[in-house]
Amino acid sequence: TNMRVSLEKNLVVLFCLVLFALGATEWLSVRVVRELAQSQRRVLHSQEVRETLWQVLSMMQDAETGQRGFLLTGQESYLEPYRRARTQSPGMTKQLGVLVANDPDHQKPFIRLQQLISQKWSVLSEALRARRAHGLLAAQNVVLSARGKHTMDSIRRVVAQMQSTEGARLEERSRELQASEAQAHETLRVKSQLAPLAFALFCWQV
Repeated sequence: TNMRVSLEKNLVVLFCLVLFALGATEWLSVRVVRELAQSQRRVLHSQEVRETLWQVLSMMQDAETGQRGFLLTGQESYLEPYRRARTQSPGMTKQLGVLVANDPDHQKPFIRLQQLISQKWSVLSEALRARRAHGLLAAQNVVLSARGKHTMDSIRRVVAQMQSTEGARLEERSRELQASEAQAHETLRVKSQLAPLAFALFCWQV
């Protein structure tokens, strides 16, 4: 009888410990899920920054392509990539600004990028006006001044700098995400083992 009483007491203590562990695991799982969601958001943000930077550069390259075709032929249809890029430019630049607004590492490069994009559009427009008003040779003089080339080279350098910064950050955030996923899986595994044990002990008590 004494042995049975002692066993029952031990089971009660064990049941309480399992319940406590289960509660702690539940609290930890909520925290882990929150951290996992945050890690996922950070990875997605870095990916979006890099994708938008690529789109900005691609947009300016399309503008160059359209301008070059028009300067050579004088046909307005060749300006379609230029006009499309011109339409997209304000929204694309604004989108990038929103993405890096709270990032001190990107602030100066982004401001510089904005200035360069504005300069590039100015040079592109100048060459187009010269082609329409004075012909191919006048437009070539604008192009041969190399202002447009130097500006585009600077745009590429700034974009590459921002891509490098965000790329290193993406690698770090991806490692954090993997660690969060591993922790979430381990917490779920422990929780799945404790729950049946707690239920079995409860049934024993009843």
